[in-house]
Amino acid sequence: FDTPAGLHGATAAVLSCVDHAIVPMQAEPLGLRTLPVTLRSLNAMRARGLGMRLIAIVATMVQDDAVGRDVADQARRLLPKGLLTDAQIPREATMSQASAKGVPVGLLARIPPPVSQVFDRLAAEIETRLGLLERTVDDDFRQLLV
Repeated sequence: FDTPAGLHGATAAVLSCVDHAIVPMQAEPLGLRTLPVTLRSLNAMRARGLGMRLIAIVATMVQDDAVGRDVADQARRLLPKGLLTDAQIPREATMSQASAKGVPVGLLARIPPPVSQVFDRLAAEIETRLGLLERTVDDDFRQLLV
């Protein structure tokens, strides 16, 4: 579930019901400074008995400039190894257009814009972290033979 910012209200209710969480971090200095507070809050929620596990932190609204690169470098040094995803969501006009129209970026045009592929990379990374395997028709067929 994509919830409103903050760890209260709807977000806290959703986190009490999930097994895994992904935290978006806006790739700005303020986003980086608030990350420890977010992590402490999630840890406190877990200490109260939530079974939720933090799967990843995803850098969002990443600009390809010195500030964006610096924030990503600092986040990699600050966070435990592997917590920040390799896939990053860029700040791009196409994303704003999709948001304004209320559609996923992949459905913005008849042919999905190239930036939509970042979500495929992110999904593959999350699937790997969760240990999910893609099922195929062959897998289903083999089960019938057992």
